Amino acid sequence: MIAFARLGVAVFLFFLLSIPVQVLAKDDTHRYQALTAELRCLVCQNQSLADSDAPLAKDLRQTILRKIAAGESDGQIIQFLTERYGEFILFKPTVTKKNTVLWLGPAIMLVIAGLLLAKNIKAQQRKAGQSIKLSDAEKNQLEQLLK
Repeated sequence: MIAFARLGVAVFLFFLLSIPVQVLAKDDTHRYQALTAELRCLVCQNQSLADSDAPLAKDLRQTILRKIAAGESDGQIIQFLTERYGEFILFKPTVTKKNTVLWLGPAIMLVIAGLLLAKNIKAQQRKAGQSIKLSDAEKNQLEQLLK
């Protein structure tokens, strides 16, 4: 019975000691928190890696932790994750030639809408500025109504 207990303790200690524990410096901890907050969970899509409980998010957090411990910069880590998972992982995607239309599209549509609105307003002002030709009978009738 005692041998079983010792064996159980030994197996427990083996598994406990085999779990990799990485301790980061204070600055690295801030970097880790900032990186996991600015990267999107690919499973949850509207949560950051820091907020997500998805297994993939846990794996990505471990990857970030290992890369920080290995001395990689934030840019290198973000580049690695972007190359592997695409720009969707970034909450703030970069402007590239591929997505320029997406960035400029709303502004272009706003300018076009403004130009059409200005054109419509000018056309209405021109119509309002034109005088209406009344016949003599209509003029007399109007004078009678205004008295």
